[in-house]
Amino acid sequence: MIFSVVDYDLSYATLNTAMLQASWQTAGQSTFNILYDRRRAPTLSTTNALFGSGTTSIKTLLQTMTEEQIRRQARDVTATANQASISFTTPLSKRWQIGADARLTNVGALPATVINNIPQPAQAATGNVMSYSVQTIGTNLVATRDSHVLTGTVLRAPTYNGWLAVYNNLNFVTDHWTIEPSIKYYSQRDVLNTELRRTTPGLLIVYRPHRTVALEADGILERSKTTSVTNADVTTRTFFPVGYRVDF
Repeated sequence: MIFSVVDYDLSYATLNTAMLQASWQTAGQSTFNILYDRRRAPTLSTTNALFGSGTTSIKTLLQTMTEEQIRRQARDVTATANQASISFTTPLSKRWQIGADARLTNVGALPATVINNIPQPAQAATGNVMSYSVQTIGTNLVATRDSHVLTGTVLRAPTYNGWLAVYNNLNFVTDHWTIEPSIKYYSQRDVLNTELRRTTPGLLIVYRPHRTVALEADGILERSKTTSVTNADVTTRTFFPVGYRVDF
């Protein structure tokens, strides 16, 4: 399967989006995926000139700026993001499968500009941020329809290196209730020798009164420790988002 999307803005003579995705599955149920995505982030639009301007109206901007100045400001605050990835998954047995992927992300630079009479410094490009992940997925290991996902990721960037380990578990308690415990551990060291370590356990509870409706409650505890050459800082945050989802 090959899928592609192209969005070209005639007014700005700019390519907003160019995306190509290809997927191939073998007779042994191994799946290979390739993705290339280049896009303006956010999509280039004249309304982007409103970012940080103190108004929500282009008409108001026209009182102090020309149309060309507004359009140039919209360009100046809209970066170009590139993303490419290659991945595969393959079954090892009826209960286990393994996967791996490599991903490249790059967000381009932005020039210096003036917004609402306030000079905004130029923003450098991120450079190539690479990530390499390996994932194992187990199903029906402890109970019927449960799943266990363990992911390890290595990050390499011009200004930092890091790694991430994630474990997710899904359990169907009844036909209406599911619980999803998880834990993440992230470690990062930057070029200034500042080290970040973050542990994030969580628990998501989902109740489905109907097959198309889900009520969700999520509890997340995040504990971070940042250590530099001069000091150490520990931060603890808790999150309790509650919401609902309707599938049409």
